[in-house]
This record gives sequence, structure tokens and C-alpha cells, in this order.
Amino acid sequence: MPTITRNALIGLVTGVALIAAACASPSPEPATATPTRTVEATPTSTATPARTPSPTDSPTPTATSMPGGPQSATTPPSGYAQSCAKDVPWGKQVTKPMLCLDGPAVGTKVARGGRVTVRGYAGGSFESNVVVEVSALVDRAPSGTLAKTALTYGAPDIGMPGAFEVTFTIPASAVPGPTRVTAHFDSPRDGSIVMSASVDIVVE
Repeated sequence: MPTITRNALIGLVTGVALIAAACASPSPEPATATPTRTVEATPTSTATPARTPSPTDSPTPTATSMPGGPQSATTPPSGYAQSCAKDVPWGKQVTKPMLCLDGPAVGTKVARGGRVTVRGYAGGSFESNVVVEVSALVDRAPSGTLAKTALTYGAPDIGMPGAFEVTFTIPASAVPGPTRVTAHFDSPRDGSIVMSASVDIVVE
């Protein structure tokens, strides 16, 4: 029987121990990738698209009032002697309310979206107030206001005649046809119309 040396015995024991340890250790499990969560960005605000005008939109009527301001009691406005108020003495108290239109002329043609200037004279109105408006005509009767404004005419003093002027823009949506320009002033007591004047024009 062969003799086993001390060193060989130690090597043998060590080898057996290593083999046993290797068999006892479990095989490592393959690593499993953990999915990352995708976060979708939520917009904090949503832009509102610009509004496209509809064909049915009606533009707002505009008017520029130019009453002329205080005027001289001794010097009438230029052209007064040939105006619709030529029979009313300038610079004197009127004996009864008066109102007349010097423009536009009857039958004046104004394009839709165009401008029309209304000129006239008034006297005897409460606080020199006058309302001017433009209305479409249906069967020769006003039907639908196209433009309207209230203004103060320029008189030298209360109760005296004075001039007024206002320029309107006719809405582009206006229906072509006969149109009436009207000026009037009302009673402060009951709101009834004291004086009125009108002229018919044509919107094209």
C-alpha cells in the first residue's frame, strides 16, 4: 500500500473542500431589467386659436362727432345765409324750436363700408342736444338702425341756433337700398319728439 505524504494529504483535503463548496453555492439568477416608467408631459395651458370672423358678423357702427364748439353770436358760420336755416336770425333766441339738415343731399349714394357726413342746424333744444341716426328703409318706413349718436350742437348761447356735423361709417353688412338719415331732439319732460328732420339716401 503506497504511503501518502502529509503535504499530499493536505492538498487532497483542500481540493475536496473546494469541490464541496462549489456544489453547495446556488447558481446566480440572471438579472432582470426593471422597466422604467415613462411620464408623458401634460401641457399646462392650451392656446386658443384666433377667431375667424363669420360672414354673419356685423361690424359695430362708428361715428365721429364734430359739433363745432361755441360760435360767435355776431358772425354766423360760413354758408349760413345759403343754408337750410337761412330764415332763422343767427345770434338771436329762436321763437320756436327749429331743426334742419343741410347734408347729405337727397339721393346721395353711399357704398357699404363707406362714410356719410350729416350736417345741420338746430335751435331751442334742451341743453342743445340732438340725436342723429341712419336707418334702413322697408316699404318707406325705418327698419333697423345702421348708425346712431347723440351730440351737442355748437350755439353761441342757450336758445340760439347752432351748427352740428357728424360722420358715420355705414356697416359693410348693411343691405343695399333706400336709407334714411334722421335728426331729432326730444322733450326733457316726457321724451316725446319736439323736432325732427330727415333725408333719404341710397346705400349701395
